[in-house]
Amino acid sequence: AYTVAIFCDNKILLQHRKHPAFDGVLDATISSHQLMINGQLEDTLTSSMNALQREWDITEKDLLKPLSNLGSIYYKAKDKYSEFFEHEVCDVVVCELKKVKEPNFEFAYGYSVVNTSELRNTSSRLFSQLAPWVKTMVKEKFL
Repeated sequence: AYTVAIFCDNKILLQHRKHPAFDGVLDATISSHQLMINGQLEDTLTSSMNALQREWDITEKDLLKPLSNLGSIYYKAKDKYSEFFEHEVCDVVVCELKKVKEPNFEFAYGYSVVNTSELRNTSSRLFSQLAPWVKTMVKEKFL
């Protein structure tokens, strides 16, 4: 798996996730999986760029600098509103936009733009609403 954290003007975009698993949590910003295409697994950065296009209509020309894979985290979590579990190694990919764009609302209920200091406040209401993998990324200082 991977998560793409989108930054703009030193702030992070949090997607209000629309998905059968972990629906309604705040994600940083896109989470998805690499796909098998013609028997080959997509590499993380190619898959991330495809997800940016699909979920935010973001192309390379919208980025200030190329995507960067910071490494990976491991987490396991149960979705409290469904029968789904997540048990994955998740790559942490970051990018920086020239300007904020609107998400594709097939994948999101909405979004917020927050300071990273707000994101890192583990006792805040915001932190309690984050997807479990994002909490792990914050605790392990990827975000």
